[in-house]
Amino acid sequence: TLLKGIISDAVTKELLGAEIEIIDNELNEVVANFESNSKTGKYLVTLPSGRNYGIIVNANGYLFHSENTILDK
Repeated sequence: TLLKGIISDAVTKELLGAEIEIIDNELNEVVANFESNSKTGKYLVTLPSGRNYGIIVNANGYLFHSENTILDK
């Protein structure tokens, strides 16, 4: 499964480079660690389907953001 998105400031919509960490919640282990493009804010990662993932986003000067997603088979 391809997981893609754009990191931006919620108010100004400025595109941001950020550190992104993907965690397999069932195994409790990091499966991907990468950065979004600093000019476009875009990221793209391939992950196995049928898993429950935690996504953590950190950007300088911002509070971190995290959420869970389940990628169905």
